[in-house]
Amino acid sequence: YAALAIQSGTMPGSDLAKSIWFVQALCWVLAATGLILAALAEGNRRAAERIRHEQTLQFEAAFRESRAQLDALRYQINPHFLFNSLNSVREALPDDATTPRDMITELADYLRSTLEPSDGHFRPLRAEDGAVQHYLAIEQLRYGSDLRLKFSIEPETASVQIPVFLLHE
Repeated sequence: YAALAIQSGTMPGSDLAKSIWFVQALCWVLAATGLILAALAEGNRRAAERIRHEQTLQFEAAFRESRAQLDALRYQINPHFLFNSLNSVREALPDDATTPRDMITELADYLRSTLEPSDGHFRPLRAEDGAVQHYLAIEQLRYGSDLRLKFSIEPETASVQIPVFLLHE
């Protein structure tokens, strides 16, 4: 550039040192500008990548939430179908078939009690006792007087939390 400027007469030859210094400074400024632009472009790329990653996480969370809601509805529909079916079978039995009708009623009550919401893996003793009572009512109808049962649960222990299905063992 300096040689072209001197040959064209736009810069006197005596200013050659200044010209070289000017060209070097211009190169440094251009290089620094290029590095700054590259750093900004890389920062933008990383920011866009983080945004895409966060959007993906949000989409996955929304998908999992929708899936959980769908599963919850399905689990509500399945017991509903089961109870309707049991009631239909019960109603199809003759009125004088009291034992099978009572057994179906107890089975539906037992299943309903096991599907009650619980706090994780624990629920009150009264809830577990109720489920066992329904099960044993079925066995009582089955075995008649051959099965004798006696329960004694202190009232103050009714709200004690115990593992689900502990009494069923």
